[in-house]
Amino acid sequence: MPHEIEVRKQVELAATPEQVWDAIATGPGLDSWFMGRNQVEPREGGTARLAIGEMVSEKTVTAWEPPHRFAVRGATGQDGSFMAFEYLVEGRAGGGTVLRLVQSGVFGGGDWEAEYDALRQGWDMYLATLASYLEHFGGRTATPVSAWGPQQPDQEQIWEGLKRGLGLTGTVAEGDRARFTLLGSAPVEGVVDSVLPPNFLGVRTSDALYRFVGGGGMVGVGHHLFASTRPRPNGPGSPGSPSCSPRRRSTRRDIPGQPRVQPAHGGQRPSLLVAVSFLRARVGSRRRGSRAGQWLPSVPDRQRGVNDGRNPAFTSRRQSPSSSS
Repeated sequence: MPHEIEVRKQVELAATPEQVWDAIATGPGLDSWFMGRNQVEPREGGTARLAIGEMVSEKTVTAWEPPHRFAVRGATGQDGSFMAFEYLVEGRAGGGTVLRLVQSGVFGGGDWEAEYDALRQGWDMYLATLASYLEHFGGRTATPVSAWGPQQPDQEQIWEGLKRGLGLTGTVAEGDRARFTLLGSAPVEGVVDSVLPPNFLGVRTSDALYRFVGGGGMVGVGHHLFASTRPRPNGPGSPGSPSCSPRRRSTRRDIPGQPRVQPAHGGQRPSLLVAVSFLRARVGSRRRGSRAGQWLPSVPDRQRGVNDGRNPAFTSRRQSPSSSS
């Protein structure tokens, strides 16, 4: 049975309306705080595209009023399900900007209450990441990294593993200092800037926003690495810049026109190796035969190969290599 849903969120941001617009309505801006790799065609009727690995979601831009209102809507499924997103940007006289978000639509059935709860929690996580991005990395764009670890017995085991890996003990709180090592590099130090136990933990360093997301015994990473990117005058992600131009449909992991780290370590991206090595060492061993890049959330059978992107909490179960299409 279809179920109508609506999620409303509001957040105050230390940025101008133009900077907030660049973050929510351009591909490089979205890459710096949201999930996957993004492209936005800057016009009403244009296409907004999200790619997570080989899974692709495309929506139609239904409102384009820079820098105040941006909205997109997905196609309606055979069961009547769809998702729509509206962002309202309002500058404050004393400085700063208020962003209001409305996600509405219809769930086609299944465990819709769990999905709805994941939406509400997921948006808290992503909006906190948006705030950190604008406050600490404004004017820069990131290389996004997504990967998923193996199934674990329960979420508490994952949480304790993440705490150990990040050098955290006891009850984790915002402001706690984190320290960890990846790929034999020098220790990385950062601060916990967002926490929602046992499903989400965010750490900010001098050049990255590290995000660990889980649910149902699964854990994934959605990192935003700023070390390999620099702000470009009048380029994507700079204040007042246009969004990226439309590109041809593709399921490549590296989407044309998006910032990326140069290949290394046998041709694999070091940023992806960073994510995978952390998951293997701190949470659990990878199942034999699986490949980095296939640790991605699965989707319902009716959407096999295409992710509608309706769940910001990444709580879907992982699709095994043999079932991917």
